[in-house]
Amino acid sequence: MVNRFLKEVILLCLPILAGVALYVFHYRDTFPAPRVSDNLSLNEKLRFYKATGPMPLDVIAVGSSMTLNNLNSRAVLEHFGPVRYVNFGTWGQGLANTRDMVLALQARTGARTVLVCTNLMEFSSELPSLPLDTGQVTRYVWKDAEVVAYVRTHQVAYYLRNMEANVIRRRDAANYEFLGFDAHGGATLDVPPEQRAPARWDKQPPGPHDMVDSLYGVAEDLGRELAARQVRLIWLHSPFRHGIMNDALRSRVRQHTERLRAALVPLGHAVVDADDQPWPDEEYSDYSHLNGPGAYRFTAACLSDLPTPGP
Repeated sequence: MVNRFLKEVILLCLPILAGVALYVFHYRDTFPAPRVSDNLSLNEKLRFYKATGPMPLDVIAVGSSMTLNNLNSRAVLEHFGPVRYVNFGTWGQGLANTRDMVLALQARTGARTVLVCTNLMEFSSELPSLPLDTGQVTRYVWKDAEVVAYVRTHQVAYYLRNMEANVIRRRDAANYEFLGFDAHGGATLDVPPEQRAPARWDKQPPGPHDMVDSLYGVAEDLGRELAARQVRLIWLHSPFRHGIMNDALRSRVRQHTERLRAALVPLGHAVVDADDQPWPDEEYSDYSHLNGPGAYRFTAACLSDLPTPGP
């Protein structure tokens, strides 16, 4: 009796399982990366790099969407030459997450130069650091086979929910969740004016009351640790679009970058502020994320302004 019941249950489940299998097969090219963290874009970036071998690197970029979207890979390579370079930038990465990821990735990749791109957001309460286990990150990239990682992170709803959405994320640069990585991991947004989200376009930078003073200590901690490893940190300040700039905001940005310079330059690092020139609205996809031409011009301008490293 029990065996007959089990057989009937299995027979009833077969069409459902077959349907799920066909659905997964249809979206096999956009099936999500293993859920190593709660950050989908980080998971996708780790799988992107893992697929390289993973190879040793000369230059890495780590940070939030300012790093992911606003650092142009072509401009980076034009400045540094034919180096091994990967942009590890991801959505919503708080500054403590950036510090932890830089230290974990640099130790594993051997990179001698680290790029971090931020604006005021990373130093405010609007972008808090989230739980992130760098041990799980390094285990996935350098130890686990892909199938093992999926077995360890078996969250069916997560995979089914995101594999269809990944079709748009990987192909449409006008989508604010664009994850169509170039050969070096960059993903520049290119949102035409008629598709700009008003809430993102008109968003204002975090106010003085939103800033978190202790986060400057996080930046200095990162600088000290990289200096001890004889690794150069290049910190780029990404500009806001011209239409939301005013004298008060310019003054705040100057104070912000001067504070970063005071902490990092004595350690042998560099801080470059792109707000020494206006950045026209037509070079933006929203209030702070540049488009293709804007990202290239920003990256090239910052790197051309780098001071020569000291002895």
